[in-house]
Amino acid sequence: MVSALLLTGVDQLVKYLVSTNMRLGQSIPIIGEFLQFTYVRNPGAAFSMGAEYTWVFSIISSLAAIFIIWFSHRVTSKAWMLALAFILGGILGNLADRLIQPPGFWHGEVIDFLNVMNLPGIFNLADSMIFVGMAIYVILIVRSHPYNKNLLTEMEDAPTGS
Repeated sequence: MVSALLLTGVDQLVKYLVSTNMRLGQSIPIIGEFLQFTYVRNPGAAFSMGAEYTWVFSIISSLAAIFIIWFSHRVTSKAWMLALAFILGGILGNLADRLIQPPGFWHGEVIDFLNVMNLPGIFNLADSMIFVGMAIYVILIVRSHPYNKNLLTEMEDAPTGS
């Protein structure tokens, strides 16, 4: 899961650059009006909902990260590892904000900055990583792609019930 840690590092580096080089609320056009960096701080979940329950999101994120790390030891498929790395990287990126950003431990605000035209909110790289990882996850599930080569062998060797 080294790749998840690298993704988390990239997320945290970009958030650091945004927070130290932009004023809160400032927007910088990247691709015209289609993509802008708009620096905001999100005290809640998606669309700032549940700001008073930040500590709950922190606990859920911690449990999800622990589960992914535990489950990843069973995974031999590179595609599944990629999905898990993106999801874990995103979870850890936003969890890091909850742990180290003001107003304090478990209650920190997540740094968001990606503002894409016609999307209903501002988000960050960690959110994008979770989205990409979940998209890969769904594709793997729909295609019945096994997460473990041993599981595939067991499925192929199983009696067909004649």
